[in-house]
Amino acid sequence: MYIVENSQKLSGSITIGWSKNAGLPLIAASLLIPWKVTLHNVPDIADTHDFLHFYTSLGANYSLIDNTLILDSSKISTLNI
Repeated sequence: MYIVENSQKLSGSITIGWSKNAGLPLIAASLLIPWKVTLHNVPDIADTHDFLHFYTSLGANYSLIDNTLILDSSKISTLNI
């Protein structure tokens, strides 16, 4: 626990890193959204690519450039599992 005493007003921003345990469910959830979804700070790792391979096998499209992932599930018409 931190105790802040006699502090001045804080301001600024920080960049939060990607967590695959939180990020992969976001990619999965994007399958339910019929328009483009953009995620930033996505790491170029095997787990991400494995999931994107599954994503495209369902008929969705994606673009991963400079750690920005654009997901498009608008072309999925039916889902058969």
